[in-house]
Amino acid sequence: MKLSYYWLKDLSGIKISPEKMAEILDLHLAETGVKKLSNLNLENIFVGEIIDLKPHPQADKLKIAILDLGKKYKKLNIVCGATNIALGQKVPVALPGAKLSTGLEIKKTIIRGTESEGML
Repeated sequence: MKLSYYWLKDLSGIKISPEKMAEILDLHLAETGVKKLSNLNLENIFVGEIIDLKPHPQADKLKIAILDLGKKYKKLNIVCGATNIALGQKVPVALPGAKLSTGLEIKKTIIRGTESEGML
């Protein structure tokens, strides 16, 4: 069974790290299978709002999402193949320099002739 760290934290009122909570759950309840978070660069992961969504001119299954990350950041173009995104949604955005749990480091890239400035 998967449980949200934030949900457990809010429900219990306990203010401990995700690693410590996983350790406690492992000892007293069940194995959590939590990965260590030390290789993540959360400084480059934000929540952005999709303010425009266009079909990619050179790929039928891709879209170009224009994202607003707030006043401190310029609007971003991100090429994406997700079929479940829509205008107005707030989505997680990994900017260049972010490291995913798989070890993949996000970089600016050109996808079918269009610059993509991150990953949804």
